[in-house]
Amino acid sequence: MEIEYDARKNDDNLAKHGVTLDEAAEVWNGVVVNILQLGRLLRKRGVSTMTKRITSEEFDTRFDAGEDLDDYLDYDAVTVEDATPRDVLLSLPEWAIITADQEAKRRNITRRAILNTWITDKADEVRMHATA
Repeated sequence: MEIEYDARKNDDNLAKHGVTLDEAAEVWNGVVVNILQLGRLLRKRGVSTMTKRITSEEFDTRFDAGEDLDDYLDYDAVTVEDATPRDVLLSLPEWAIITADQEAKRRNITRRAILNTWITDKADEVRMHATA
């Protein structure tokens, strides 16, 4: 897969992080991840720590403004969890299946997709509460 990017941004990334965008693409299986999106994702998943302290509201405001947030993230402390999906068998009451089907239809997605979303969101919520 060929990646296109601004040469100046590549130089900046190499100087700042010691990694070229081509090297980053290899790490991310050929996908160059916008560093700000990565920061937000890592923060949401609770796998990065901030080196300077700011509120989550200020972080989001700065992110939305396109500001560089590297000073607020400690990339050395990042851990990546195994996100390999595994199939599980669920036994649910009829009312839960009906509710899932209604929401899946409203969102125009499958029952499996809505159940995956709900369970993952709840697991994230529980994990974030446990680490707070």
